[in-house]
Amino acid sequence: MFLEEIICYHDLTRPATIDDLTANPGENSGEVIIEWTAVGGNWYSGKADRYELRYSLNSIDETNWDSANVYPQSWVPLESGERESKIILGLPI
Repeated sequence: MFLEEIICYHDLTRPATIDDLTANPGENSGEVIIEWTAVGGNWYSGKADRYELRYSLNSIDETNWDSANVYPQSWVPLESGERESKIILGLPI
């Protein structure tokens, strides 16, 4: 009989907070251009696994985060420190 050791590694260091996000109107109705500096998967090191963008017609905070709409996207985060820019389409106005 063989017994294998299974080790599970949990990511204990969270990504840093994006603190320079800007949003500006796009050229067309319902468009927003967002820009920010990428953060790492371990604070400011490496790159994040994914981004989650939420939107609402009301301000979003920790009390209503779960009820805010999730913007569908499949962006691949850049390395920490690199500038990111995306055009958000189809938002309600």
